[in-house]
Amino acid sequence: MAKDDGATAQQAKGAGLAAGQALILLLVLTGIAAGAGVGFGMYVGGAPASAVVAAQKPPAASAARSAPDDGHKSASHDDNSAAALAPPVDLRLSELPPIITNLASPGGVVVRLQAAVVYDANAIPHPEPLIGELASDVLAFLRTVSMPSLEGADGLRRLGEDLSDRAAVRSHGSIREFIIQSMVVQ
Repeated sequence: MAKDDGATAQQAKGAGLAAGQALILLLVLTGIAAGAGVGFGMYVGGAPASAVVAAQKPPAASAARSAPDDGHKSASHDDNSAAALAPPVDLRLSELPPIITNLASPGGVVVRLQAAVVYDANAIPHPEPLIGELASDVLAFLRTVSMPSLEGADGLRRLGEDLSDRAAVRSHGSIREFIIQSMVVQ
């Protein structure tokens, strides 16, 4: 019986060593993977987190720190003052009229779409004509769409992306986003 207790103690000790070695191996592999991830991120052009935080600080604070004390303007100070003179982006939301049309296939299927667009009011002071043209484009596009391409979350996402792209092209980039508010297919 004493031999059996000794054998189980050696097995438990051996299992403990194996678990410890596995843990050390796991930690080493995790460290290697983390290092490879950081290296790859830097290789593809990612900036370190400290550079990202520094870039997010307001320009006035960074210009005050980097401005020389001798009264001469530096190039970075000129860049910050030019950015301060640029007009701020004024984003607004405008709804399109409800669009009702039939789909390309199957026959007899009708879709009703309510949507809105987010646009830059500085670039488009009077959006009404552009909204009318965009509604016409959306109507023409929906007539070419088939029912299977609208099914599921992925179909709705693709439709939103397609309509956002069309809106951006129509407005020469002034429309920032096309928002599908509701869509009913009967």
